[in-house]
Amino acid sequence: MKNIFLAFLMAVALASCSNNTKLNLSSFKIADRPGMVNISVDESGAVTAWGKKAATLTPDGAVVDATGQEIARLDAQGNLTGSYIKTPVRIDEDGTLYLKGSPEMHWNSEGEFVKGDSKLGYYMLPADSNAYRAASVVFYLYSGLFAR
Repeated sequence: MKNIFLAFLMAVALASCSNNTKLNLSSFKIADRPGMVNISVDESGAVTAWGKKAATLTPDGAVVDATGQEIARLDAQGNLTGSYIKTPVRIDEDGTLYLKGSPEMHWNSEGEFVKGDSKLGYYMLPADSNAYRAASVVFYLYSGLFAR
């Protein structure tokens, strides 16, 4: 009986240690065609947009603005929600962005953001497939290309 109880406790402990990481953080920049850096993220998740500290990403999917207020969150299904996000958006683990009424968007192997078959002229530097989801989150929130 004691062994069954210990096995049960170990199973509960293992289940509670599940990985809650939704965003892989690494240092990258998002630049437009002429190479002008518009958005940068450092390895701690600090986001700079248009030369100003804009937010911080957390591995559990939160986006916290410069004042410390959570402005968006990525849930377990990849839905990005927040008080000022009006159009539903889902971002898969590979960074593919699904916006209602729009073709899917993603980062290609060269790190260029693509909508359907059209290259949009924005690049993730360096291209890091592990951080494509984080790049899609900040690109959606801070590029100015999406009406929210």
